[in-house]
Amino acid sequence: MSRRQGLQLLGSLILLFGFVSGSWFLWLFGGFFLFMAFFMQWWQRRLPRLLTLSWEADSSKVMPHTPVHIRFTVVNHSWLPLPCTRCTFSLPEHVRVEEVDEQTIINKRSYVRLWFNLPRRSKVVRNFTLIPQSRGLIWLSDVQLVTLPLFLDDACELSLPLPFHLLVYPRIQAVPAFQLGDSQPTGRHLSRQRVEEDHTFLRGVRPYVAGDRLKHIDWKASAKTGSLQTRQYEYTAQPNWKVIGHILPSYEPLQHRHNDEQNEQTISILASLAVKCRREALAYELFINVRYRGKDGYHLAKGSGKSHHLQVMTHLARLHYYIPTPIVTVLRRLEQSRDRQAIVLVSPRLDDDVEEAVKRLLQRGHHVTIIDSSAETAQLRRTELHKQPKGDRSYAQ
Repeated sequence: MSRRQGLQLLGSLILLFGFVSGSWFLWLFGGFFLFMAFFMQWWQRRLPRLLTLSWEADSSKVMPHTPVHIRFTVVNHSWLPLPCTRCTFSLPEHVRVEEVDEQTIINKRSYVRLWFNLPRRSKVVRNFTLIPQSRGLIWLSDVQLVTLPLFLDDACELSLPLPFHLLVYPRIQAVPAFQLGDSQPTGRHLSRQRVEEDHTFLRGVRPYVAGDRLKHIDWKASAKTGSLQTRQYEYTAQPNWKVIGHILPSYEPLQHRHNDEQNEQTISILASLAVKCRREALAYELFINVRYRGKDGYHLAKGSGKSHHLQVMTHLARLHYYIPTPIVTVLRRLEQSRDRQAIVLVSPRLDDDVEEAVKRLLQRGHHVTIIDSSAETAQLRRTELHKQPKGDRSYAQ
C-alpha cells in the first residue's frame, strides 16, 4: 500500500467516526488527510510541467572518436525542492560517456544516470562528454526522470521529451593511389573548368548570336570583319567516376558467417573515396547494391560540390538495416553505356559472376579498378583480360 492510499484510508475512517459521533474535529481531521492524499495525486500530475530539460552540444556532425561536449540543464519551476532526482537516458553501446555518475551496458545499450539535488525555483547544469566510436545516427527522444514525491512516498517516474541527434560520419582511411584516365572519348587533356569556359583549345570564331557571353567576343576579329565574332572552343575531357560499393548480407546462414566488419570496411572506403574526389574536385556517381525506396540499388547522380559530398556522407552514415541486392545488376547497367567509363569497385569478395561482369566491362573498353575491402587496409586488385578482342584497347590496373 502506497503512502497516498494510506492517507485516503485513514481519512475515510476518521470521517466515518466523525459521522457516527457528530464531532466537528474528527470531520476536519479526516478531511485534512483526504486533502493531503488528493494533493499528492495533483502534485504528481503537475510535476512534468514544473520540470524543464535542455541539451546543448557543441556540434551535431562529427567524425568517429571525436569528443562532443554536452551541456545538460534541469530547471525546477516549483516552490518545493526536489532532492535525489535521477535522470536516465540510453545511448548505443559504442558511445563512451565521461564525467557522469553511473554508466551500465544492458542488451547492447549504454544507460547513463545523472543525480541532481534541485532547489526550489532554480536550475542545475551538468557538463559531460560523448565520444562515439563508430558511424551512425545517435538520437534521443526522451529522458526518464525519477524523483522523490511528497511525504517520502514511492518514487515518482516521469518521461520528459528531449529531442537530440548526433550524426557520426564513417571513418576515413588511406586509399591506395591509382589512375583511371579520362572517362570521355573527346579531347586529350583534363580540365576542371566548365566545358563552355575552357580556354585550352581555341577552335576558331563564328558570328555573334544573341545570348553569347561578352567575354567570349573576339574584338580583334570583330574589328577586321566589321561584325561581332564569338570564340569557339574545343571540348576537353572531363573526369567522371563511377564508384560502386558492394555490400554483403549481414549474415549468411549457409556459411554461418557474419559480414558486419567487411561491410563497415566497405563503407569506410567509400567515404574515403568521396573525400578524395571532393579534395581533387572530381565528379563521380555513387552506386550501392542495397534496396532503397523500392529500387534494387541506391544511385546518386553525378556531382562534385559541397552539397553532393554532404549527401553522400550522410547516406553512408545512416546506412543501417539494409537489404543487399546482386551487385551484378549494377555492373550490367554500366555495360550498356557507349562511352568509356572510369569504374571503381569496392568489394570485400568477388564471386565468379562478378568477375565475369568485370571482364565484360574490360572488353568494352572501360577502365575498372577493384579495391579489396576484406582486410583492415584497402588494397588494389589487378584486373586483366585473358582474351583481348582485335582492335580493342583495354586498360588494366
